[in-house]
Amino acid sequence: MKVAVITPYFDEDEDLLRACHDSVIGQTHPVTHIMVADGHPQAWINASAAQHIVLPVSHRNYGDTPRAVASLAAIGQGFDGVAYLDADNWYQPNHIETVVEMHRATGAAICSTNRSIHRLDGSLLGYCEASEGEDFVDTNCLAVFGEALELLPQWALMPEWAHALGDRMMWHILRQSQLKRVHSQARTVCYRSSYGFHYRKLGEDPPPGSAPADHFNEAIRCWYQKGFPPFRNTGVIRPPD
Repeated sequence: MKVAVITPYFDEDEDLLRACHDSVIGQTHPVTHIMVADGHPQAWINASAAQHIVLPVSHRNYGDTPRAVASLAAIGQGFDGVAYLDADNWYQPNHIETVVEMHRATGAAICSTNRSIHRLDGSLLGYCEASEGEDFVDTNCLAVFGEALELLPQWALMPEWAHALGDRMMWHILRQSQLKRVHSQARTVCYRSSYGFHYRKLGEDPPPGSAPADHFNEAIRCWYQKGFPPFRNTGVIRPPD
């Protein structure tokens, strides 16, 4: 089964991007990494094992246009499945094997796993309780197969205001499709958090330069104004065992 992993990147640190790439090429199931420069290409990728798509300008929509472009490229190359990984995150070695086996066992077009939340230095902060497979699935935890591939252009076609909530909008679109879904609680995705609320939930001071959630506020207002379903379990995180 041919699977592509798509990583959009903008101005991330090279070391983070290399760690992301290394986690993809180190998967226990064969995979092709498609890395998409959103106007700021890093030359080292040309000599890596990844396919490198360079967009000439920055779209500044949280990586959604790069995801759409690379998704179409993967479909055109005949990939059976598409997964996503942000530039500052990484996979456990068995992530792709896990979603492929879920798809083979159930025939589900939409497969997802859970994630652990990590500090900026990569150390474990806690366990995500929000990406639970029903109300929400983080994009990094998502893989789609078969009929669900037809929905991937929606990364670029969703309303402009929705890009700040692109993962939630795409999950809403996938749920609305009524295609079969299956979720695993296996924490095969490592999410490096820069969001202060993750740290405050566990009584830690956010790191210097941590990202505020303010940029979500207008998008959330539009979400509710337009009648989309309410968010539940947003930002819920529990400490490590």
